[in-house]
Amino acid sequence: MKLLYSALLLLISLLSSATHNRAGEILYRRISDLEYEITVVTYTDIQGGQNADRCELSVDWGDGSPLEVVPRVNGGFNGNCFQGEEIIPGVTKKNIYIATHTYSSPGTYLVGMLDQNRNANVQNIPGSVNVPFYIESVIKIAPGLGANSSPILLNAPIDEACVGLIFEHNPGAYDPDGDSLSYKLVSSLQGHMQPVTGYTMPDASVSIDIDPVTGDLVWDSPVGQGEFNIAIEISEWRNGQIISRILRDMQVLVAPCNNLPPKINPIPDICVKAGEQLTIPITATDPDTDNSKNLVKLEVTGGPFELNQPANFNQGVSNNGTVTSNLTWGVRCQHVRKAAYQITVKATNEVSSIHGPDLVDYYSFNITVLSPGPDSIAAEVNTKSILVKWKPNPCPEATGYKLFRKKSAQAFNPGECEVGIPAYLGYEEIADLSSLSDTSYLDNDGGKGLEVGIMYCYRVYAYFEDGSKSFASPEICARLRKEAPAITQVDILNTSLSNGEIYLEWAKPTEYDTVLYQGPFEYRIYQAEGLNGGNPVQIASNAGINDTTLTVSNLNTEELAYHFVVELMDLGQVDTVGVSDNSSSVRLDAAGAGNRVLLSWQEDVTWVNNEYYIYRYDDLSAQFVLIDSTENAVYTDLGLQNGEEYCYKIESKGQYTVSGYKRPLLNFSQERCAIPIDTVPPCKPILDLLADCEQELNEITWSVLYDASCENDVDEYRLYYKETQDGDYQLIYTSNDPLDTSFTHQGEGSIAGCYYVEAIDSNGNVSAPSDAFCTDNCPVFELPNVFSPNGDNINDIYQPLSSKYVDRIEISIYNRWGSKVFETTEPNINWDGTNMLTGELCSEGVYFYDCKVFEKRLSGIEIRNLGGYIHLFTGK
Repeated sequence: MKLLYSALLLLISLLSSATHNRAGEILYRRISDLEYEITVVTYTDIQGGQNADRCELSVDWGDGSPLEVVPRVNGGFNGNCFQGEEIIPGVTKKNIYIATHTYSSPGTYLVGMLDQNRNANVQNIPGSVNVPFYIESVIKIAPGLGANSSPILLNAPIDEACVGLIFEHNPGAYDPDGDSLSYKLVSSLQGHMQPVTGYTMPDASVSIDIDPVTGDLVWDSPVGQGEFNIAIEISEWRNGQIISRILRDMQVLVAPCNNLPPKINPIPDICVKAGEQLTIPITATDPDTDNSKNLVKLEVTGGPFELNQPANFNQGVSNNGTVTSNLTWGVRCQHVRKAAYQITVKATNEVSSIHGPDLVDYYSFNITVLSPGPDSIAAEVNTKSILVKWKPNPCPEATGYKLFRKKSAQAFNPGECEVGIPAYLGYEEIADLSSLSDTSYLDNDGGKGLEVGIMYCYRVYAYFEDGSKSFASPEICARLRKEAPAITQVDILNTSLSNGEIYLEWAKPTEYDTVLYQGPFEYRIYQAEGLNGGNPVQIASNAGINDTTLTVSNLNTEELAYHFVVELMDLGQVDTVGVSDNSSSVRLDAAGAGNRVLLSWQEDVTWVNNEYYIYRYDDLSAQFVLIDSTENAVYTDLGLQNGEEYCYKIESKGQYTVSGYKRPLLNFSQERCAIPIDTVPPCKPILDLLADCEQELNEITWSVLYDASCENDVDEYRLYYKETQDGDYQLIYTSNDPLDTSFTHQGEGSIAGCYYVEAIDSNGNVSAPSDAFCTDNCPVFELPNVFSPNGDNINDIYQPLSSKYVDRIEISIYNRWGSKVFETTEPNINWDGTNMLTGELCSEGVYFYDCKVFEKRLSGIEIRNLGGYIHLFTGK
């Protein structure tokens, strides 16, 4: 990012040509790939006189080019350029400056404007009249980013508030590109990255905040009177990334008053379909008791008023006490976008000056414009495929379609804002068509061909360049004709390595071409190992169209799954009438774990299985007994005895989703056995620690939270400890009682250290260690400043007032001339007042000490330096 400011601006006398800036911002608009138009808007105090006016301003484009002088475009150049559009009569003037600039290359550029002075007496900016006024915006130009213009701020940054009452404001930001916006409060600036010196948020003792999503600024409630500046940073987001930023510096005038602000009736967020006429009543009421005397005025801003074929509202409509007016909008396809349009309602309580300032209430709500979906969807059935067709989406701004399929009908009544195909419906996306003219799709399941006996149902929706979706189309369902056999059973009768048996059954075709195919007929049955794939080989043939069963023997059903295909041949024509889809047996797997067996199974069948029955072999009855059912393809049999063998088989229950086939379709898996073995460790313990420096002990407790990933079978706990962070853990306690989950660790001159605990089950499986918990000592070493070695047995020995968690010390004591009279490394010191060189009692007076205290800490021995004085008295 490039930024250049002329130092000359800061050298100009700040008072000789004061601009008295109250507020402002910089907005920008993309004209072409590298060309941008900026609009600088400032609000100035007209009480500043002629020198406070600006016919032109200097702008830095942020790319190293010279500052550009930009003329004002509103108001007149009458004489000395006094005139401009006043938005608050007698106080403030709005000034607009517009310029264009072409950048040389993509990049991120910071556009800034610096003017000499703010207006005087801003309460939260010390010496405001001498403080520069600075605003900036960030322009990002990047390949693939597309159109990127700044938000437009529709509400002026000058507002009034009342002492002691909640103040509300909203910038009324609208992003023409449909990007998301976020808001936060920042410091007012006096230059790039230079917060105003001494700036504070207004009334630090009360709450002032901004909603990061809606931009609603709430100040609850002003305490002081006067003018206050508040800066708002507005960021523009696209695809989860910030792509621009603008700074608005606004001003609020706080004054005393004896009336209340108006109140806007709440308005819910709304979704509307393109082509509909939207009517929203908006009402505001003056809450004052005698509200018939107060005029309430309504104004509404937001993106819909800035569009072609815009929304309409009787701006400025007013009435005494209560005012109501309708927002109307004939919503069109061109208004469809992913981001909602934010509408900001402003109600103003216009009162006479004796009651204080005009008070306002703001209320924001969203309107989301949605596209109707494609209509007149239809399906044409072919051999092994279905052609789905629909009319073009009613909104030509759409860029493509997404087509979804489900193997059964699904009722769907979308909510007011529910577009696209919600995931909970269970459809799968099968096509993404990137052209609005692509209004058909041949579904042959990716070349594999669709299956006989299945009802295929379709819905489609249109999508737009910004990611918005239309409503879903109606559903259309179709099935293939019964031109081929359809397998209905692949049922394992016997589990064996070599003598396994599978019962195979299929439904005969009923909708083949009887004119072309008149027989005689023969079924040819093909088999391959596995759930699918491979090259099935013919294993049998059945004469006649009604012979639709076969028992297949001599199979390895214990180790292998098998799948089958049935072909109907017209022997007279020597031609295939139809071939069934592949269908396999159910393949069961079982794995033992601690006190349980984990079951899972797979199959690849034409029909839809929606329930499974779990059977377990019972030794007493010598047969498989039903123990449970599930809709999932996994099951855990709990509460078993480790080391014993358990055997299972699964029965699947399903059906074809079209009529004409027998129901239900029941098929057994092979038998599978497993032995529960505890290989799963207990759950990870959770450790807690309470340190007591006074008692020199640590209370350690722990617990275990169980879930499906671990076992509830703790047999013992082991607690580990290390004295310092760099030390090694040592086992300090073993609990052989699962209910014993605490330990008191008595320190020996230290309670510093780290602990963790692990759980062990009866099979020796060890849990993950708990998170380590560390504590430190609370070292204390305090020396007295009075000492009287006079032989009265009171305070005759110089010792610490308190000493705890100290390894050793190094103390030297000096007299007033700097001569050392005593030294020791003994933590208790025990100085009797004699000079270590002469052996004589030291004279009365002031002595000084220098002491290094070697403290026992979690990190090891740490040194703390102490220094002070001692009054030594020898009199009794």
